[in-house]
Amino acid sequence: MRDHGQILTRLLTTVQARELRDDAVEPLEHCLELAVCELAGFHCLADCSFRPSRARCVLRGQVRAAPAAIWLILVQMTAALLTIGNEVVSGDVTNTNAAWLARRLESLGVGVVLAAAVPDDIDVISEFVNRERVRVDRLVVTGGLGGTPDDLTREAIAAAFGVPGVEVPELAAELARRFSGHPDYAARWARLPAGSRPLRNPYGGAPGFVIENVWALPGLPSEMEAMFDAYADEFHGDPPIVAWRREFHTSEAEIVQLLVDATARWPEVGVGSYPRFGPDGADVEIVLKSRDSPALAEAIAWLEPRLERAAAAVANEGAAGRGGEAGG
Repeated sequence: MRDHGQILTRLLTTVQARELRDDAVEPLEHCLELAVCELAGFHCLADCSFRPSRARCVLRGQVRAAPAAIWLILVQMTAALLTIGNEVVSGDVTNTNAAWLARRLESLGVGVVLAAAVPDDIDVISEFVNRERVRVDRLVVTGGLGGTPDDLTREAIAAAFGVPGVEVPELAAELARRFSGHPDYAARWARLPAGSRPLRNPYGGAPGFVIENVWALPGLPSEMEAMFDAYADEFHGDPPIVAWRREFHTSEAEIVQLLVDATARWPEVGVGSYPRFGPDGADVEIVLKSRDSPALAEAIAWLEPRLERAAAAVANEGAAGRGGEAGG
C-alpha cells in the first residue's frame, strides 16, 4: 500500500504549485482534480480541461460527489494481470486465470486495472513486465513455470529486472527429493531470478516466486488458485470492493436511461450492463460495484425496483401482443 502521509504531502504540493502559477486560472476544485489525476496515474484520451462534457472521467464525478473518494483512488491497491502462453493467445485455451484472479483480488480490495495475455516469448514478456510493474502495486503473472522448453517465465522476468537466474539451494534439494525419478525435469524450477522469494506450491508442482512487486504463479488453474490463496494476506487492500449482480429479462435499450441516472446519482458506484440474446429474447445482467458500501446499498435500493418494473412492462407488452395475435 502507498504511504498515506507521503500521498498527502504530494497532493498538497501539487495543488499549491498549480494555484501559485502565474498563468493559473483554475479554481481550487479543478486544481484538486488535476492533482488527483496526476498522482493516481490516470490519463484521459481527450484533452484534460475538466469540462462538464467529460462525463466518462471517473475522477471528476467522484471528487465532486464525495471528496473522501480522493483517498479511495489514491490509496487503493492496484494490480495488473498477465497470462503467459501461446495456447492462451491463440484461443486454444480459455484464460480462466485472469477472470478468477480479478474476482479474487476485488474481494480483497485490490482494483485490477489491466488484464492481458502474451505468447511464450522472453522479449515480449520482459517488455510487458518492465512497462506495467511501475504502474501498479502488484503485477500478477501466471503460466510458463513448468519444465518444458516453452516455459520461459523465470528467464523472462530475470531479463526484465536485469538479473541472472540463480539456483536456490534449499529449493533445489527439496525438488531433487520430490522428483527423484525425473531430476532433470524439475531442476530448472530451482533457478529463480536473483533477489526473488520462492512461493510454495500447495499441490507439489513448480514453485512460484515474487520479486519486488511482481508475482509469478503457475498456469494450471488449480495450482494457481491454491498458491494465490496461500499468500492472499499479502494482497489485502482497504476497503474491499463489493458487488451486486442480477439478470433481467429485457434489453439494454429499455433500461439505459435508468443506468445513466444511477451513474449520475452515485458516481462512486460502478454500473455494468452485460446483454445476451437467447431463444426467449434479450436478457441483461446488471452489475454494481463499489468500495462505498452505503452508496452501493442506496444505488441498489433505487435501481432494482425500477429495473423490475421496466422488465415487467416489456413482458406485459409481449404477452399482449401474443394475445392479440391469437385472437386475430
